[in-house]
Amino acid sequence: MKLKSITRALIISAALSSAVTLADSSMPGMSGEADKMSSAGVDSRGTVTAIDTKSHRVTLKHEAIPQLKWPPMTMGFAVSEDVKLEGLNVGDQVNFTLIKTKQGQTVQRLEK
Repeated sequence: MKLKSITRALIISAALSSAVTLADSSMPGMSGEADKMSSAGVDSRGTVTAIDTKSHRVTLKHEAIPQLKWPPMTMGFAVSEDVKLEGLNVGDQVNFTLIKTKQGQTVQRLEK
């Protein structure tokens, strides 16, 4: 019985790990409504879960974004070069604006 429980836990863990890895990619599969994003962008709120200053990316656990028909999730995003990441920390609550670029959705504004 213990072996079955451990096996189930490992399978669930692997599935969740894969989902987080997918969500942390540039999310090319998250098109649809995102393809119709206006040039003004879409505003949302979230929590910073990772910062990569070397590649100028941030991972956000964001709330639902109704305009894009996205549920709450954790995703990695490219950040516009003019947006400063200095002073930003994991765990910070932020407001952000996403715009559509050739690489997918990019954070154009990021404020604590």
